[in-house]
Amino acid sequence: MHLQSLSGQYIEVLLVLTGLLWQHGPVHLSSSLVLVPVVVQQKDGTPITDLTQADFLIYEGRKGRSIAYFDKEELPLHVALVLEPPNASSQAEAERMREQLNRPERDVSPPGLPTTQEMFRRWAAIQVAALKVLEVLGSNDGVALFTTCGELRHPLTNDLAVIRENIRELAATIQICPSGHFLDRDELIAISSYLRQASSGRSQRVIVIISDNHIMPRKPAPSLDEVRKAILAANVTVCGIGVENRGCATLRRAFMAISPPLIPLLLAQFKDIAYFSQMSGGIVVPADPSSSAEAISRATSLVGGFLQRLRQSYILGFWPDEQAKVGEVRGIKIELTPPARRRYPHVQLHYRRSYVITERPRASQ
Repeated sequence: MHLQSLSGQYIEVLLVLTGLLWQHGPVHLSSSLVLVPVVVQQKDGTPITDLTQADFLIYEGRKGRSIAYFDKEELPLHVALVLEPPNASSQAEAERMREQLNRPERDVSPPGLPTTQEMFRRWAAIQVAALKVLEVLGSNDGVALFTTCGELRHPLTNDLAVIRENIRELAATIQICPSGHFLDRDELIAISSYLRQASSGRSQRVIVIISDNHIMPRKPAPSLDEVRKAILAANVTVCGIGVENRGCATLRRAFMAISPPLIPLLLAQFKDIAYFSQMSGGIVVPADPSSSAEAISRATSLVGGFLQRLRQSYILGFWPDEQAKVGEVRGIKIELTPPARRRYPHVQLHYRRSYVITERPRASQ
């Protein structure tokens, strides 16, 4: 199933909790109450689990808000796992790649660009990283498997064995990606929409991207604001493991050396996974370009540990400004109180930095 067939499908799943209607997710607005899951950890990743409502401060923009709801509970994860598969731009290129694998003496590339052997080693590292991420998930968690070529490989399921088998099958084929192997903005919107549709019940929704650390703005492309609103409306947290292509690293260094005046313009248009991760409260861990076993193990350990902490988030709720307009994006800031900061001086908070108004706010309760 291609992602384009999933775009624009939105289904609200409403649950009753303490007398309020709300949709559970990284941040959501239902019956006006804004609910914000917050991961709190030490600098080394150790979770902090003994905080109370009195330890938190929350702001909407620059205005302090009273915490109207506070909870801490373990929830299942619903994960969209997005992998870059072995790929080629055409069938002819795929045949050439197979020939170079069988005849290494013909596997040559221009200086600074990867050989076919190197590309397949990198894709093998992506497969290993994906399988390691699955190791931290349990029987109550769900996974949908996507590729950066725009394919829904397997719909959301609790059967992790099926997902593992699909990952291994991906590694044994060369997928044709005429538009390129980078995940683009349209696909990120479609994946967010899919999770919103497919993830029923109370859960934490997460997109985990294992690929080059780039999200491409292919033309005609949605604006960054459209992508941000889609992620916010779907209540997903974006995480990633960046396994960089050596050719991309070479081209980036060359461009930065040759055309420095254009760098600000490029940075405004080309966003990496970290941009979407930071705004949604997730993390991105780069693996070194060599894709060594140690680098992959470290990256998956950090992302896997974060997923474990995400399922045990603190949940803070507040009433938004009554003058807010539907479709408006508003900033969120959460801090610990000074006494809590003194207890945990090196604390790190992961939470969504904004939310989108999906209905007219009601009067504060």
